[in-house]
Amino acid sequence: MSSSLSEKEVDQIVLNYLKKRGFAQAEAALKQEQQGKQQSMESMAFRQDMEAEMPATISNFIMNYQNAESSSPFRVSKYYSILREWVASALEMYQGELFSLLYPIFVHCYLEIVARGHSDEARTFMHLYKKDHLELHGDEIQRLQNVLTPDQMKENELVEMYKRNRFTVSISRFTLELLVSYLHENRFMFILSILNQYINFKSINALPPQAVEEYLAITGKPERERKTINERDHYWGLYEEVLPQSVLNALQQYRAKQKEIANAQEIENLESATKRQRSEKPSPLLPPEMEKPKQMSPGVRLPRMTEQMEYDLFEDLSKRVALSSTSLPSVCFYTAFNTYHGMNTMNFAQDGSICVAGFSDSTLRLWDIKNAGKGTSTANNNNATGGRSDSKLLVGHSGGVFGCAVSPDNNWVLSSSADKTVRLWNAQTGNSMVCYKGHNYPVWDVEFSALGYYFATASHDKTARLWATDNIFPLRIFAGHLSDVNCVKFHPNCNYIATGSSDKSIRLWDINTASSVRIFTGLFGPVNCLALSPDGKYVAAADDQRIMVWDLATSRRLHTFTGHTRTIWSVDFSIESTLLASSGSDNTVRIWDLTTAKQQQGKQESNEVATTQPTAVTEEAAKPTEEEKPKITASPELLKTFHTKESPAFRVRFTRRNLLLAGGAFIAKAKQNKEPVNETF
Repeated sequence: MSSSLSEKEVDQIVLNYLKKRGFAQAEAALKQEQQGKQQSMESMAFRQDMEAEMPATISNFIMNYQNAESSSPFRVSKYYSILREWVASALEMYQGELFSLLYPIFVHCYLEIVARGHSDEARTFMHLYKKDHLELHGDEIQRLQNVLTPDQMKENELVEMYKRNRFTVSISRFTLELLVSYLHENRFMFILSILNQYINFKSINALPPQAVEEYLAITGKPERERKTINERDHYWGLYEEVLPQSVLNALQQYRAKQKEIANAQEIENLESATKRQRSEKPSPLLPPEMEKPKQMSPGVRLPRMTEQMEYDLFEDLSKRVALSSTSLPSVCFYTAFNTYHGMNTMNFAQDGSICVAGFSDSTLRLWDIKNAGKGTSTANNNNATGGRSDSKLLVGHSGGVFGCAVSPDNNWVLSSSADKTVRLWNAQTGNSMVCYKGHNYPVWDVEFSALGYYFATASHDKTARLWATDNIFPLRIFAGHLSDVNCVKFHPNCNYIATGSSDKSIRLWDINTASSVRIFTGLFGPVNCLALSPDGKYVAAADDQRIMVWDLATSRRLHTFTGHTRTIWSVDFSIESTLLASSGSDNTVRIWDLTTAKQQQGKQESNEVATTQPTAVTEEAAKPTEEEKPKITASPELLKTFHTKESPAFRVRFTRRNLLLAGGAFIAKAKQNKEPVNETF
C-alpha cells in the first residue's frame, strides 16, 4: 500500500478525471486556481459549496444560475413573462425597438426548455406567448412548435440556423442602455446570456423613432463584414454600347420626346402653383450626385441581338407609353380555368406574346397569345376535345414544375422542377431540347438574362447557379444563403444576379467572381419574389404582406409598402422605374408610386412595429382568433387596386410598351367543381 498522496498528485488525479469525463470548464477553472489566478465568473459558477442566499450581486447570481435553472424550466418562462410585461409598460418611444427583441429571446427560451427535455413545459410556453409573434413570424412559429425533443432539434433546419447564427438587430443606443440596465438590476442573467450569445446589436446614435431601419436579420456573417460588403462599388449603369446604333438613335429620340413632355408638364404645374402656396415638393429617390450611373465594360460575354430582336425593340420603343402617378398602365389579366389547384407558376414573354405555366403534375402548358383565335394549331397541342387549341402541352419532367421563363427572342422556354432538373424547350415545336442537372434538391425558380443565352436558377440546396444554354454544367455557383433560395433575377446589365431566400435576406452577386456584393435584410418572412428596376438602380422584394425597395448604390431602404392582405407572389417595375406592380393570393393587382420619397420614413416604420406590441394575456386569451388580428393599413403610395373575382394573381409583368400583364388560375368553389377538362384561357 502506497503512502499518502501529495496535494499536487491529488490535483493531477482530479484533473485527469475531469478531462476523462469531458468537464472542460471545470478543468480550466481548477488550473486557474492552481496557478493562483483570480477566478472568473465562469469558474465561480462551478463551485458546489456556494450558498443560494448570498448578497444580491450579479456575480453571485451567475454562480448559482446554472444549477438553479437546469432543474426548473418554469423560471425561464417566468423571466420571459416579466420581461414581456416590462416591454408592454415601457414608454411608447421605446416599445417598437424593445418588442423587436422579444422574438429572438422567445425563440431561445423555448429552445432552452426543449433542450432540457421538458416537452410539456415547452408546449405550454409556446401556447402562452406565440400569439405575440404570429403576425410577423407565423411561418417560423409553425415550424418551431413541432420541435419538442432534443433529437428533433438536431434534425430541424430552422433550429440549426438559429443555433449557429446570430440575429442582427438595429437599435438606438438609448434603448439598448435601458434594456441592459433593467436586466442587470433584476439579475436576469439568463436573458443577458441569450443577448450575448445569439444577438448582434447594431447600435445607432439616434432617437428610437428614427433608429428602426431593419428589425431582425440572420445573414451568417459578422456585422462588420456585412457592412464592408455593402460598401463595395456597384456598377448599376446599363451597357448602352451593347445595343445596335438604330436602337440607340430611337432611344435618344424617345428620351427627347419624354423631356419635352416633362417640360410641358412642369410649365403647367408652375402655372397652377401660382394659385396656391405649395408647401411640399416631391423629392427624387436619389440625390442629384447619385443619378449618374457608373459605367463599366461588360464582365461577361454577351450574345449579339438578332435582326428580329432589334426590329421588335425598335417598334416597342416607338410605341411605349410613359407612366406616372397620374398616368397608370392598362392591365390585361389572363385567367386559366380548370386547373384544379394544380398551377404552381406562370410567366410571360417580354413582349407579351407568349404565356407559359407550370403544374404540379410535372407538365407545362404554353399559350400563343399573339395568334390566339386565328385557328393555328400544332400536332403537339394535346387537345382532348379534338378542336382548335392555341396551347401546347410540354411533358418531360418527373416532378412538379415551380419555375418557368421565356427567352427574349421567344424561341425558347425554360422550366425548373422538383425533380432537381431544368429543361430547355423549343417554343415552336414543344420539344424538350436539353436537360440541365446540377442541383441536389428541387429547383424553385429559373430566369433568362436580358439578352438570352445565360440563365440562373434557385434551389432548395441553398444555392443559386449560373448556366449557359450551350453548356450542361453550371458556370458559377452562388453559395452563402442559410436556407432555400426561392427566387432569382438578372440585373439589366447582366453583370449581377439577385437572389431571395427563406433566410429573410436578399443578396446581389457578382457574376464574374461569384461573390456577394450586397446583402439586404429587414423582411419579416421568406422572400417570395423580387424584381430589379430596368434602370438598374433599385431592387424590390416581398415577403408575406410587405414590399420593400432598396437603393443598390447606397444599400439604403427607400420604401416599405403595406396593403396586401395575403401572400404576395410577384412584383415588377415599370420600364421608367416610376411605378411598381404587385400581385398575390388576395386576388388583387396593386400599383405603387415610386417617384416620391416617403415622408417621415423612420417615424412611420417605428409606429408600424409599435402597433404589434404585446399586452398582458392570460392562458385563455392567448388563443388567436381572426377578429384579434390587426387590420392592415395601406401605404399612401398605393395608387390603384385591381380586384379579380376568384383568381389569385400568380404573376405581374410590364411589357416593353408599359402594358401590365397579369395572370392566375381561377379557383372554383367546391360546389362549382365539375369533371376535369384541359387547362384553357
